Amino acid sequence: MKSQDRQSPQAVTETYVAPRTPEEELLASVFADVLGFERVGIHDDFFESGGHSLIGTQVMSRIHDTFVVKLPLNALFEAPTVAQLSTRLNMREPEASLPSITRVERNKPCSCPLPNNACGSWTNWKAKVPPTI
Repeated sequence: MKSQDRQSPQAVTETYVAPRTPEEELLASVFADVLGFERVGIHDDFFESGGHSLIGTQVMSRIHDTFVVKLPLNALFEAPTVAQLSTRLNMREPEASLPSITRVERNKPCSCPLPNNACGSWTNWKAKVPPTI
């Protein structure tokens, strides 16, 4: 377990600004936990507070687990404070959902999106293969 007695990042920014929203509270908690601080203000820079790219991957993984969103690692480089990253999270587009899978009858002719010769080859091959139980 990490020691919580490291010099706080407020020594870098000189003023602590508390999180204003539940989202900022969660992000500040992730930053503090990964960096080993008791608390992190919303304007404390992740990299100036001792963070680096390897620890950044842990931050992004925890953000994914907490917010169920994938952000690339470069998002942390572009928005290294809780306030900036919170804005990035709010600007994200909803994750695209995949179309639902529909059942296809096996007795119907092939309607796959393959070219005719490829589809025909598969149909011919399938006709030669004995059915399995």
